[in-house]
Amino acid sequence: MKKVLLIFSVIAMLFSCKKEVTHETISPPEIEGNWRLIEVLADPGDGSGTFQVVVSNKLMEFNANGTVTCNGNLCDMSIESVGGTNGTYSTIETAISSPSCVNTMLDISYQIANSYLIISYPCFEACQCKFEKLN
Repeated sequence: MKKVLLIFSVIAMLFSCKKEVTHETISPPEIEGNWRLIEVLADPGDGSGTFQVVVSNKLMEFNANGTVTCNGNLCDMSIESVGGTNGTYSTIETAISSPSCVNTMLDISYQIANSYLIISYPCFEACQCKFEKLN
């Protein structure tokens, strides 16, 4: 009987031991820093739009103090890098606002997905710009 209890105790201890599972996660890049425009998406209205590669020198710089500057127009999908604009951003609301954006009362939203910064503009159809972080 003692042997049976001993064997049962050992088996119970083995099953009660948990192997520590660690999941290595890769955190997305911080918003702060310099980002370069690489692709734009302008959906024609039927959901068939996809990101298209662009050649552009448009850069956005997100500063730790909540300000953002752009060497182009922050308020639209233009790929041009002339006529710099600036604004502020909120990591809580994931939104960018700028006094330069007089044509819209809506903030520009953003997300970081797969290490890319995706800027979404207030449009009827999907209209977005994709930026990559510069090191």
